[in-house]
Amino acid sequence: MEHEQKHQKIYRPFALIPSLKVFLACLFMTGILLYFVNTTNDFFVPILLVIWGLGAISVAYIFIQDHCHTILLTEGGIKACKGIFMKKETLVPTSKITESSFTQSIFERLFSYGTVRIDTPGGADVAIEMKNMRITDIKEILAFVDKKDG
Repeated sequence: MEHEQKHQKIYRPFALIPSLKVFLACLFMTGILLYFVNTTNDFFVPILLVIWGLGAISVAYIFIQDHCHTILLTEGGIKACKGIFMKKETLVPTSKITESSFTQSIFERLFSYGTVRIDTPGGADVAIEMKNMRITDIKEILAFVDKKDG
């Protein structure tokens, strides 16, 4: 069991792309602010600080959250852990997996990442869903499921 633990790989979401989205949103809001508000206005600098302060907090949250979200492939199945303050662990035995898939938006295709989904029979919710995963990690996870299937 100890030997098995050494060779397991932990998969984590890729925080850089969502952070880039936040940066672009802050840049866009700054552009709008520059267009509509006079830079000599007393409210210009405080509004700018609020925009970029909220952006910085969002990016910090994204990195912390993505560090706390993991997928681990085990002999028994797939284990997903989520949560910063409240941890939620989900173990899905490979024998119970009915569907494994991934989705990508156009933006996600450009940067080679997406969302992986692992589903079991019954229930309305997907058993495991992890966003912002690298496409190479997604393919390894899906290959693991297919290998256990066949």
